Amino acid sequence: AINETGYRQGTETEEDRGVAMLKWRPIKGLTLGVNTSISIDSSGQILYWDGYFPDTLVENGQTIVSGGALTPTQDDGGCRRQLQVQTAIDPVIKYVNDKGQMFWYRGRYLTTNNQNNTNQSTRSSIFYNDFLYQMPVAKKLNWISGVTYTASTIDGDSLYGGEYVFNGDTISSTGDHTGNSLGIYTQLDGKFGKLNTNLGV
Repeated sequence: AINETGYRQGTETEEDRGVAMLKWRPIKGLTLGVNTSISIDSSGQILYWDGYFPDTLVENGQTIVSGGALTPTQDDGGCRRQLQVQTAIDPVIKYVNDKGQMFWYRGRYLTTNNQNNTNQSTRSSIFYNDFLYQMPVAKKLNWISGVTYTASTIDGDSLYGGEYVFNGDTISSTGDHTGNSLGIYTQLDGKFGKLNTNLGV
């Protein structure tokens, strides 16, 4: 845990992190594992703008500007407070048989939730998957093939949602977006003395 009071009003920071790693080998050649982590970050930032007030400005008995510097109010006016929670889950399945063939799955599920007091909150997630197969084809030559798939989503309605005017046209957006990515690869890896070779697509 990290706690910083800072030297400016409203910029206090508190950050907590936790990690857990588990690994299990139920039978020969098989490894199951999962790593998890969470990060919680609460912080504040002062908002600046292009302007200068040489004197103290008081409105309704409340000091707004003191000697040219911004003085945040008790209700967080004049500063941006945010709470970001990030969680990651990383599963792993790996199996190597007596012939040296390897089957390997690696994944990650990552979510980020960013809330703040300036109506710019977002939530996002990424789901990453990689399936790999490796087989020795000669004494110093391995064949590797695999598939990688990633899916992502973002909910940014408070930041990107609404109606916009572009070139005279009104465009409506919910602020929600999704994405998918798929990749396939295969390659030969060889090691001949001090020479390492890779040939793949």
